[in-house]
Amino acid sequence: MKKFRTGFIVFLLFYLLAYCVFDKVRAGESYIEEPKGPTITIPYTEEQMCKAFLRAEICDMSPEEQEKFLLEMFRALIEQKLNEEKEVEGIEICLKETEQGKLIPCEGMDI
Repeated sequence: MKKFRTGFIVFLLFYLLAYCVFDKVRAGESYIEEPKGPTITIPYTEEQMCKAFLRAEICDMSPEEQEKFLLEMFRALIEQKLNEEKEVEGIEICLKETEQGKLIPCEGMDI
């Protein structure tokens, strides 16, 4: 009778454990929590789109003011690009002519 009780208690514990595990699996849950990523909110109105991609003061301007602002900005960028001095790297080469008319590097030059 004592073996029956211990067997029955072990059976109930095993059954309870199995029930808990399979109940979670059946419900679609798992014991390992998957981290949730950040939620991304998409701007829906034209004003929200403008403020998301441009500076806020540009969005508050009238279309004529926006056009004038952008043209001035592009003009300044073009002038800056045109005014940049282009540096050209050069290599000094020293050659001397031999009696046979061949050119050879000067002394101390590794070529």
